[in-house]
Formats: sequence, structure tokens, C-alpha cells
Amino acid sequence: MEYYYGIFEVGEEGLTEVHFPDIPGCVTFGENWDEAFRMATDALAASLAGLDKKPTASPREKILSQTNGGDVVPVILDIKTMRSYEKSVRVNVSIPESLLREIDSFRGKHGKTRSGLLAEAAATYLEENAQA
Repeated sequence: MEYYYGIFEVGEEGLTEVHFPDIPGCVTFGENWDEAFRMATDALAASLAGLDKKPTASPREKILSQTNGGDVVPVILDIKTMRSYEKSVRVNVSIPESLLREIDSFRGKHGKTRSGLLAEAAATYLEENAQA
């Protein structure tokens, strides 16, 4: 589980502002703390999507030294959200016809595209077998 520390501070207009010292330009806000946290999760994923090399997360103590009294909160990098921001790449894949018919039947019933379903299935498979 990968995470980065965000600094949560209440701004002048009463909004909860969040920035990530390790990721320049990664800033967001919410009307309250819960919304700011959801927005921070999304902003973190969007900022890191497609980077060849992610920045190293600083230790909490270092982040604490950079705050003016805000809350230092770990925000987990949501891989699924990050992938939704990444650039898609076209590939040519060979699949047996009967399996392709099953895929198309299933995706049609569930309102998914063929590419979306195959990407989701591959991600799920990799998650489930990462520990193997």
C-alpha cells in the first residue's frame, strides 16, 4: 500500500485545503474535511498517473516540519483511480472466437466496452495474484 502525506488546513473561506509537499502542484480542497479527503485521494491519483517514476514519499516528521498547524494525514494512492487517468495504449490481442462472444455478451449486459472489461479483468487478476 503506497501513500503520501497531505497537509489539511482550513482556509480563509472555511474550505479545507489540501496539498502534498512531495508532489508539487498537487493541491485540492473540499467544503469539509471528508470531502477534502475524497478530493485529495483523487488529486493524488491524477497527479501521479502516467509518471514513469513516482516521487519518494517523505517521512511524517519531515512533512510535520513543513506545516503551520495543519493536520498531516496519510492518503493512500488508489491504483484504480490512478489508472483511470492514465493514457490508454492500443494493443492487438488474439482471443478464441467463442471466448470473445462470451466477453461481448457479458459486456453488453453490463454496459461496458470490450476494452474496459478486459482492462478491469486484467487488473482484478493481477490484484488477486500479486501475493502469489
